[in-house]
Amino acid sequence: MRLLGTPLYMSPERIRDPGDADGRADIYALGAVGFFMLTGKRLFETETEHDLTYQVLHTVPRLASECSPFAVPAELDALIGRCVEKDPAARPQSIAEVAGALDALLVHKPWTRAQIDAWWKEHWVSEDDPGRRFTAPTS
Repeated sequence: MRLLGTPLYMSPERIRDPGDADGRADIYALGAVGFFMLTGKRLFETETEHDLTYQVLHTVPRLASECSPFAVPAELDALIGRCVEKDPAARPQSIAEVAGALDALLVHKPWTRAQIDAWWKEHWVSEDDPGRRFTAPTS
C-alpha cells in the first residue's frame, strides 16, 4: 500500500498503516490545520521528511497557546490539542463532536460575520509577502 498525502497533516496511524485509518485521521488533520491557523506555524518544525515522520509518530505537539502571537481561548486550545492526540481513541470521535465543541465556544465568545470579516481584513497577509507573518489582534 502506498502512502499518499502530506505527512504534516497525516495522523500517526495513517503513516503506520494507511489501511488502518478511519475518520479520526481526518480529525487529526483538521487539528493540524487549526494549529497552523492559530499560530502561523507548522505543528512540527523539522528540516527533513524523516524527522517530520518521527515527530508525528512520537513527539507530543505543542499547544497552540504556546506558539500563537495572540491569546487562544483555553477551550479552543484544548480542542486542537485533543484533535492531534497520537491515540485515535483520545481524539474527538466524529466531526459532529468537533462541531459541537466549536459551537460551545461561540456561546462564551460570540463572533459575528462582520467581526470575522474585519479580523481577516486587518490580519490577512498575502502569501506573496516575503516577510509574511500573522499579526496579533489589537483588541
